[in-house]
Amino acid sequence: MKQYIQQLVELAKIDKAIDDFGPKIAEVESKLKLAKKDVEDLEKGIEQIDEEIKECQVKKAKNELHLKELADKLADIEKKSAQVKTEKELKALQLEEDIAKEQINFANEEIERLDNLCETKEEEKKELQEKLQEAKEGLEAIEKEVNEELDKLKAEQEELFKKKSELVAKIPQQILVFYEKIRRWAGNTAVVPVRKQACMGCFMKISDKTYAQVIKAEEITTCPHCGRILYLEEETQE
Repeated sequence: MKQYIQQLVELAKIDKAIDDFGPKIAEVESKLKLAKKDVEDLEKGIEQIDEEIKECQVKKAKNELHLKELADKLADIEKKSAQVKTEKELKALQLEEDIAKEQINFANEEIERLDNLCETKEEEKKELQEKLQEAKEGLEAIEKEVNEELDKLKAEQEELFKKKSELVAKIPQQILVFYEKIRRWAGNTAVVPVRKQACMGCFMKISDKTYAQVIKAEEITTCPHCGRILYLEEETQE
């Protein structure tokens, strides 16, 4: 039975090592996710600026169209002025002309403002495009590095699965079922050592009788407090 207990200890260690690969793989993959997110954020930023430039150009086109309409209006006023007959009509045309000129000034100022805004947005876009190029190059390097790390981790993981399969083949089915039953709730602490006559799973002290059973290792002994499988660590010298 002592042999089976030692095998369970080894099996528990292998299971823990296999489970530890989950966080390791997630940590490696997180590097790639962050790099991809940087690229996506920059692409979204460029798309947003493109929309703003498009909106700016549409507003500018509307103002330019309005300028043409105002120019036509001034030409029409000039024609009417030549045909005016009363002072009242003249004053009305002058007022209309002044309003049109004021609107022309405003439209020109707005076009100038929109030109400056579009120019600024184009510069921002250029900066983001440069950053995007750098980010994509960085992503390629990270992707290569991450794939190499993942391949290495998966190879190590496969090796552990192989060791586990070989070990499981040596352990009686009844003992394996018992171990898996405890592991379902205890996880990687299904098999724990006894130190200073205490279970290292729940840290409760065990009785002399239970401790003696652990030492003899003639049968699988579980902690009377938590139900974990107990074993005695081999003494080592410094």
